[in-house]
Amino acid sequence: MKTQGKRGAYFVHPSSQIKYIAMTIVPALIMSIFSIFLLFKSGENLMRNEKLKLAQETASLYQTLKKLENPDLGIDLIDKIEVMRHELFILQHTLEMKHYKDLVDWINTKVLLLTILPIILMCVGILALLYSHRIAGPLYRLEKHLNMLSEGKNTPPFHFRKYDEFKEVGVAFEQLRKKMEEKGYLKG
Repeated sequence: MKTQGKRGAYFVHPSSQIKYIAMTIVPALIMSIFSIFLLFKSGENLMRNEKLKLAQETASLYQTLKKLENPDLGIDLIDKIEVMRHELFILQHTLEMKHYKDLVDWINTKVLLLTILPIILMCVGILALLYSHRIAGPLYRLEKHLNMLSEGKNTPPFHFRKYDEFKEVGVAFEQLRKKMEEKGYLKG
């Protein structure tokens, strides 16, 4: 006696199942590529704007310090301006290093996204295959039983597995089989 609910081959009707899987993966792929493209563009713009902002602010501070330079100010103020210029240089260097670290983090994020995308698409494909089997498997078995009935042969009782789709078709087929058996149209 065959165990109910046991799954055989996953590709029972390859052409329709492959079409179903493709129709599941292609929209996911297009949506993913579009989303990643927008994310990459936004990130690139953000990084470029931050770099530009840093350059503008430090340039503005350097210009202000240059305007303050005056030989008539006295040595004390000139020394203070020189200390401010040095501190500004250190601040600029620190901010540039932070920007560089952010840029490296951004590149690592992009690599991670491009690595995860194929994995996610493969998972979508596997889920699509499993779901397509819930449709194609029962239809494949139903086709075999219908062929036997059309030859006048009786078939064992027809049942769909717990998670199969279109169970009502299986119930209707089983009712038809029983009526044909009762009326004697089928050979044992």
